[in-house]
Amino acid sequence: MCFLIRVRKFTKIFVLCIFLLSLSGCWNARELNALNVVIGMGLDSAENSNDIEVTAQVVNLSKSGSKKSKSEKGGGGMDIVNLTDSGPDIFPIIRGYTHEVNRKLYFPHNQIIVFGKDFASKGVRDSLDFFLRDHETRLTVNVLVAKGKAKSIFEAEPEYLSLPAADIEQILEMQNATSETATLRLFDFMSCLTSKTCSAVAPLIEVLEEGGKKHYKIAGGAVFKEDKAVGELDKTQTRGMLWVTGKIKSGLLRVNAKDQNATLEIISAKSKVEPKINEDGTIVFKIKIAEKSSLGSQEGSENFATPENLHLLEIAGEEKIQEEIQSAVDKAMELDADIFHFSQSVQSKYPRKWENIKKDWDQLFKTIQIEYDIDVKINKTGNIAKPNYPEEE
Repeated sequence: MCFLIRVRKFTKIFVLCIFLLSLSGCWNARELNALNVVIGMGLDSAENSNDIEVTAQVVNLSKSGSKKSKSEKGGGGMDIVNLTDSGPDIFPIIRGYTHEVNRKLYFPHNQIIVFGKDFASKGVRDSLDFFLRDHETRLTVNVLVAKGKAKSIFEAEPEYLSLPAADIEQILEMQNATSETATLRLFDFMSCLTSKTCSAVAPLIEVLEEGGKKHYKIAGGAVFKEDKAVGELDKTQTRGMLWVTGKIKSGLLRVNAKDQNATLEIISAKSKVEPKINEDGTIVFKIKIAEKSSLGSQEGSENFATPENLHLLEIAGEEKIQEEIQSAVDKAMELDADIFHFSQSVQSKYPRKWENIKKDWDQLFKTIQIEYDIDVKINKTGNIAKPNYPEEE
């Protein structure tokens, strides 16, 4: 009985201690107005050396809402600062920023990591180690490649938001409307870097100047072979890749039937890749695409709303999709980069055979054959059936 009383007494004391600890707050909490919040990171090759040039775009929340001035770095009233420094390793550079600003950099709200084209072509594996190892960095951060220097991306004037990095992140989200740009998260990039056979594709970003104002353009993709950028996909080739990988969300298909142009809006799309290893060792991939469209617009007087003409548009849509995929396949073979992750399909279906052929995948990839099974269905023609032309007598 005494033993039970002591156990109950101990339990009450233990619960009371836990309760008291919960009232003590977060021991490592930091006030936001005491931090410089990083919203974008850029990595370039330093001029005249083998060092890395790192650009960090930060928001000083203690001055947020005040008038922004980019001309004077760290000047009074500035709420956005681009910090740039160079050195042999990223971590010491970032820690060294404390010599320029009186607050430690804070990474949980970082939106993007941008590699300059020259830097990406030399290899990015070691530079990613800091971001993957640091406990503050989110693995869902977007990775991009600049057509020029990454630093120039953060110096452009945003069109809509006051934060350039946040503006770029929102533009990436809007790319689903065209499905002509790849997106690459840090976690997915890491998965490709730990594989010897798959290749990652990062969105390409550049700064354009019109009317004296700079703005961003994101289109196409930078192809990585292991950790080096080895080439680029244009918009058509990028969408060809997205058809295969099942990442088409929306977009427009420009087709021609009966010598008249029409535009189909992509409503939904599903894809399936089936590998087959023949007895002679040849590898065939059957790509199945099931797509649903609506007739968005047309040119000319032809009535495409009839069953016969809709079928012609569907055939034209199927041919268009096959052309886009084949264009991506040809470019991937030219770059010797498995951007479709075909190797993973083979490994999943033929695990034993894969062990024997994986060391030769680079050579085998160039010899694979593609079979297409594409089905396009047009379910809607919009508010009107016939075009707005007078009927022929």
